[in-house]
Amino acid sequence: MRKYQVPVTQVVIFLQEKNDEIAFTEAYINETTNHCYRVIRM
Repeated sequence: MRKYQVPVTQVVIFLQEKNDEIAFTEAYINETTNHCYRVIRM
């Protein structure tokens, strides 16, 4: 972001089919950090 002045996009790619709840989550949030990401399921 600082060097190229373009937004950063985080992506998680699932290569196998998952029924787990975590495969449908689009953010990780705890007390000190917050990460939103796109989920791609193959």
